[in-house]
Amino acid sequence: MGIETGNEDQNQLAETLNNLLQELKGIFSDLQESIYAMLRQMGISIGDETSGETGAQAGASGASPSTGNTGQELDEDGRTNEDEEEVEQPVRSPGTINTILPSQLNLGDRTPSQNRDLINILNSHSDLLTIAGNLDGNGGNSVALAMSKSLDLTKPVKLICHFHGLRSFDVNHRASDGRTRLDQTLSRLETSESNAILVYPLCEPPDNPDDYQYDRDWMKPPEYNFATLHQEVIELLAENGINLPPGSSVIAEGHSAGGTPLRNIAQAGHAGIIDRMVFLDATYGTWGRDTLDALEEFGHTPEVQVAFIDNNSDARNNSTAAGARELRNRQNVTLFRMNGGNGQAMINHGGAIDHFFGGVDDPTLPEYERRVVR
Repeated sequence: MGIETGNEDQNQLAETLNNLLQELKGIFSDLQESIYAMLRQMGISIGDETSGETGAQAGASGASPSTGNTGQELDEDGRTNEDEEEVEQPVRSPGTINTILPSQLNLGDRTPSQNRDLINILNSHSDLLTIAGNLDGNGGNSVALAMSKSLDLTKPVKLICHFHGLRSFDVNHRASDGRTRLDQTLSRLETSESNAILVYPLCEPPDNPDDYQYDRDWMKPPEYNFATLHQEVIELLAENGINLPPGSSVIAEGHSAGGTPLRNIAQAGHAGIIDRMVFLDATYGTWGRDTLDALEEFGHTPEVQVAFIDNNSDARNNSTAAGARELRNRQNVTLFRMNGGNGQAMINHGGAIDHFFGGVDDPTLPEYERRVVR
């Protein structure tokens, strides 16, 4: 309602109060929408959601009561909600998420618990909208989702699932590789021109701190399941008003030891939902060859891109070069040499994330074309 006053100061105060009232109404509406969504998931019917009227209020106003435990409502004509025509829900801008902390989002029982600093790191990237939760497909461990505030849901979206390297599950210590790599990947998303959503799973920590083989089963069923993880991510986004538009793509990439989960996904037969796989200096040993063999076995044909350091004195990177060159003549594979050549600058092991995040859409661009191994 308006407030009438008799002088200029009072009019200014009235305008301020009216603006505040409108803001409070908007906040209440968003909060109410979140509560209703959670109650609907629990199968609880609470009356006319559009008017904000609870079941008790509906009874007091003479509206038809709920029909017992069926979760159905009778309208004025005595019809149940199943009789109503399905109304297409409008696409909601992801900008509404920015007003809610990740821990307050509609996560159900998926509140992240593995890493105490995970949400703080996500919140430190103020240009991104973020969600975090513990997802079954990742073995019940933490998964972070991040997207630009300018994400355009009217255009195809890249859903990029990034698997971190060795021991990067630890994001709790300021000097840890895990914190550094997570910050690096989030920063890369912030500067990316891609219309993308980042999915960043964290591997389960080893029981033995000296175990350097702990992540070899990451994304290997039954403890892990990429197909389940993908479905949980889609549902989590939808619960928060984000539905991927037609033409969207799924990209799975692994940095360093993150090549292991790419191999395990392929060997589990779960790569059929992936449009592009990207090895970010991650073709150690036979990981690349094993991945391609499994893709062929299951008849899956994602584009495969491999960035690697060639002819380097570091034995670790020499092993990725050997694994990459094994894929030179395999179908749907493009190799990118990271260490110069043809006048190109050197890209180090960690720089693979900065230069090849999400893969390369146009390998003919000068930055990439001269790096292609033919």
